[in-house]
Amino acid sequence: MQMADCPNDAHYCSCCAKVTQLEQQNAFLRTQLNLALAVLKADVSPTIAARPFIGSLPPEILDRIVTYMDSANIMTLCHAVPSLKYISQAIFDVGTAFDMDIEYLFPEFWFPIRFKVNTDIQRGEIPGAPLELVGDDREKVALLARLVTRHGGISKVQAHSVEYTRSVSRLLPSMIDVYMETCDVFGCAENFRGVDSYEAILVAFLETGVGIRRLDIPQVAPGETGYMNRPEFLAIAANVEQLRSFTFFPSIFLLSCPLLVSIEFNCSSFESYSFSMLLELLPNHPSLLRVVFEAMLNSKTLEPALLLIEKLGKVGWNCSRGSGEFFGWNCVVWEKKEVKDANPS
Repeated sequence: MQMADCPNDAHYCSCCAKVTQLEQQNAFLRTQLNLALAVLKADVSPTIAARPFIGSLPPEILDRIVTYMDSANIMTLCHAVPSLKYISQAIFDVGTAFDMDIEYLFPEFWFPIRFKVNTDIQRGEIPGAPLELVGDDREKVALLARLVTRHGGISKVQAHSVEYTRSVSRLLPSMIDVYMETCDVFGCAENFRGVDSYEAILVAFLETGVGIRRLDIPQVAPGETGYMNRPEFLAIAANVEQLRSFTFFPSIFLLSCPLLVSIEFNCSSFESYSFSMLLELLPNHPSLLRVVFEAMLNSKTLEPALLLIEKLGKVGWNCSRGSGEFFGWNCVVWEKKEVKDANPS
C-alpha cells in the first residue's frame, strides 16, 4: 500500500505507519548489505578489523551475503563469522564422509556419486552412479541440501533408478536439478544409462513432491518422445527453468514450461527442419530467452541455424556463434534481443 492511496489521515493510520517502518528497515538492511559486500569484494579473506563488523551484522544480511559466495570463498567467510560456522560444518561433514571436493558441495550440492576420470572435458572427471546413503550420512546429506537451498544454491540429483529416487525422497529440498549419468566417451549423456526407464524415474521424482528447476532430456529415436506429452510429465514442466536436451521434443512440452529461460541442445547432429520448428515457437513462449545448439560430432549441421538469422530478427531474436558451455564444442546461440543488447560482451 502506498501512503498516497490511503483514504485515512496518514498521521493516524496504523497501516501507513507500518509501511513507513518497513521501508526504513529495508533501507537499513540494503545499506548494511552493500557495506558488507564492499568489504568482501575488497578482500575475500576478511581482515581482523573487518571481522567484528561482519559478525555484528543482522542475520538477514549474513544470510544474504552467503548467497553471493561460491566454493572458493564460502569456507573463509564461515570461519570469519562464528555464527555461520554451521554452514562450513555441514559442508565439511559431507565432504569428509564421501571424499568430495568443495566445488561439488556449495553452492551446487551434488548428491554423493562416484566420479570417473575423463580428460575430454575441462573438469577432468564426470559423474558416475550415485552412492548408497545409509545411517548418519543420510542426515548429513539432508542438512546440507536444506542449507544450500536456503542460501540460494541448488541440489543436483541423478536420475538413476526408481528405487534410488524413492530412497532419497525424504532428503530432498523443495527444488532440485535432475541430471543423467554421463558415458565415458566425451563425458556426454546422450544415451540414458539409468536402471529404469527415464519416464518412470521422473514420475518417481514427481511423487516426492519436489520441484525440478533444471532437467536433462535423453536422446530418443524419432517418434518416441510421446511420453513427454503425458499429464505426469507435463506436471513436472511447471517449475523447469533450464533444459539440457540430447533430442528435439514436442513443442507442447516447451509451452508447458511457463518458467523456462534457457535450453541447451547437445546433439550428435541436427536436422534443418528442427531449427525451423523451434523458430515458430519462440514468439509464443512467455519466458524463453536463450537457446544453445551444440554439435558433438558434425558442426556443419549447425549451418541451417545460422541461415535463419533474418527470420530470427523479425521475431526479436539474435543469432551468433560460440562455444558450448559444457563440452566446449562449436555451437550456435539464439538469444532474445533485449538480453543480448543488455550484455554486449
